[in-house]
Amino acid sequence: MELELSVGGRRRENYESFKERWTEGADVPNFVEIDHSNEASINRALTMKPWNLILHTAGPFQRVKEPRILKEALRLRLPYVDVCDDTDLC
Repeated sequence: MELELSVGGRRRENYESFKERWTEGADVPNFVEIDHSNEASINRALTMKPWNLILHTAGPFQRVKEPRILKEALRLRLPYVDVCDDTDLC
């Protein structure tokens, strides 16, 4: 089975730094621009291809009022995993 991995973030500069440090045997993950505080950005990223899984690791999560990526993943019926440290959102 072939695995295609993408990494999302707000700034390509951060991705470029990540890419330089990538040492795994697999291809470097693709970059997907996404701002977790902007609903249009989230929708664009989550609908750009047929994702098999959304893994959300951005943080910190304390006192987040709107779990926007979670809500959009649910709306689009996408499998979603979150590294969540805010018990109110768990």
